[in-house]
Amino acid sequence: MKNYYLILEIDRDASQEEIKSAYIELVKIYHPDRMGDISEGRKRKMEDKLKEVNEAYEALSDPLRRAEYEHWLDYNLQELETSSSAQTGTKDYYEILGVDPSASFDEIEDVYYQLIEFYDVDSASNCSKQERQIYQAKLREIEEAYQVLSDLENRSMHDRKLNSRGHKKSESSQPKSQTKENKPSKIPKINLW
Repeated sequence: MKNYYLILEIDRDASQEEIKSAYIELVKIYHPDRMGDISEGRKRKMEDKLKEVNEAYEALSDPLRRAEYEHWLDYNLQELETSSSAQTGTKDYYEILGVDPSASFDEIEDVYYQLIEFYDVDSASNCSKQERQIYQAKLREIEEAYQVLSDLENRSMHDRKLNSRGHKKSESSQPKSQTKENKPSKIPKINLW
């Protein structure tokens, strides 16, 4: 899931008026029709950004959806705190990235970039100090998991460690694709919501 507060560039305690005002300003900036003659690539990027802005506004402008989103956000922050404080035993990097042990390298890479985008501390100016620290810890954990799972030899060692400790694994722990060829040059952004 995306951080809608970061997308709209507002604080978590923003009022409905502040949400609407931020939305209107961002629509003015990113609406492709307002930019005149621009390249197709730039126009697509602006359309994608506008879709993100619209999605964020729809979620935060509706009090019920905002409450659900807030619940999700609070729950995930608690999960991050718990996972960063419970650093015992062998880490399950598949669980950290939220992928199946049979996931291909491409699937792992896609999830990695989605998580990096979500937990981007540099653009999280409206986060509290505690949230920023939690995000930084989660980013370190995600980076470590990606480094292990994106290398076949390290991944195999990780699988052996998990198996020796009795961790449950899926039927096939071999990645679906063991080559790093045919990777897209640009990682597609997938909505986690």
